[in-house]
Amino acid sequence: MARTEQPPRAPLLVPQADLVLPLPERQFPYRPAGPSQVPPAQAARELAQANAAISQAIGGCERMLWKAVRDRFWGMCGPDMEVAVQDVRLHLAMYALPRFDRHRGIIVSTYIHACVRSQIRHLYSAFFARQRHVGRLINFTDAKGMLSGTAESHHPIEDIAVGADAALDQKIERLAADVRTNPEKYLLPAQAAAFRALMAGPTGRLTKDIAKEAGYASSITLCAITKRMRKRIAKLSIADWEPTC
Repeated sequence: MARTEQPPRAPLLVPQADLVLPLPERQFPYRPAGPSQVPPAQAARELAQANAAISQAIGGCERMLWKAVRDRFWGMCGPDMEVAVQDVRLHLAMYALPRFDRHRGIIVSTYIHACVRSQIRHLYSAFFARQRHVGRLINFTDAKGMLSGTAESHHPIEDIAVGADAALDQKIERLAADVRTNPEKYLLPAQAAAFRALMAGPTGRLTKDIAKEAGYASSITLCAITKRMRKRIAKLSIADWEPTC
């Protein structure tokens, strides 16, 4: 799971009325004054105090943060959850807590809880939207990857442990090359036509574009043919295959 990029933001300034108060008593207790507002030495001290306060606030909600991520991203592997948790921590430290306004009458734990839930919803939507887009490109248009095993799909000879035997590797490569060159030998006529349409042109095109170029009524038709074609290729047996002259 890739961490989302935070766009650059304008620096937050402390209200003039807050500058005369100690940091914990201010309207924005997690927002330090910048060098443009106070002397550099004081700005450095306030930055250190604000960072310590932010770390304490985030540390106090650590269990809640992990529970919220596990509830939303259940089934995801541990490293991906760790990335999601770290992304939420960064969101709290860099964006949410410096905007916490004590005068609104909400306690900081409630504010953090709302920010955590909101950021997790954003991560969930962004992550799975990206996965759906990548899945469309791989599952329906990467015919070359379908044969070579580089795509996240059924391997054409998935029961064979490739790489252990150089001769077997070469036989697999010859079978894949033969399928690419003569798909009619292994596929039904409609499937062979769809296969040639997928193989033509660069990898990564959208299904709707390929279907339009190949003359299909809609991309749904091409997707259905491709699904049956994948199952047929997945059943090819390297043990029974012999090259023909």
